[in-house]
Amino acid sequence: MLFIHGSPGRYPYWMYNVKVPLDIIWLGLDRRIVEISANTPPCRETSAKNCPNYGGQEEAAYVLELPAGSAARHGLRRGDRLNF
Repeated sequence: MLFIHGSPGRYPYWMYNVKVPLDIIWLGLDRRIVEISANTPPCRETSAKNCPNYGGQEEAAYVLELPAGSAARHGLRRGDRLNF
């Protein structure tokens, strides 16, 4: 799933109500990877406020969620540019 934010910013994500682990990839306006949270585990808490946040350390305009292991399988690294 691709999230398109209205303007670049620091966007941490959480895994509340997510059923499977994900790779979360943050991209800048130029669509270069600025941050990756690989194999991010689901949050099993009953309240969203008890779930940890992931990422959001770098400015991003897009956030891409992929099945866990996808970033490694495709050799994705910080600085790589994605085309979409």
